[in-house]
Amino acid sequence: MEFLRYVVYFFFWILFSASGFGFFLLLRDSLFKLGVVLRFNPWLVRGIDRWGIFVFGIIWVIFIFWVEGYLRNAVPEQKLWSRIARVLISLTLFGLILLGIQGLFLLLP
Repeated sequence: MEFLRYVVYFFFWILFSASGFGFFLLLRDSLFKLGVVLRFNPWLVRGIDRWGIFVFGIIWVIFIFWVEGYLRNAVPEQKLWSRIARVLISLTLFGLILLGIQGLFLLLP
């Protein structure tokens, strides 16, 4: 039974890591679009884009390690499902905010 919980934890860790990667790419795209909409200098927009890759990549790696430890420690404590739900709710809210921001860019000329 314990083995099955570790398989579930590993599955959700991979799922959350992949969705976190997608969200950070979407956030980088939003920053790029914001620079274009605000008519920043093209060199500044490129700099924001390149630094966005670096900074959001570091944040994503930190997120991967944090989620892995958070879920792995939940298995022996038998709190796996509640922690999966917390991470899922957080990622869902973050994703909805990002999609809302992307929707605003569709409304702008």
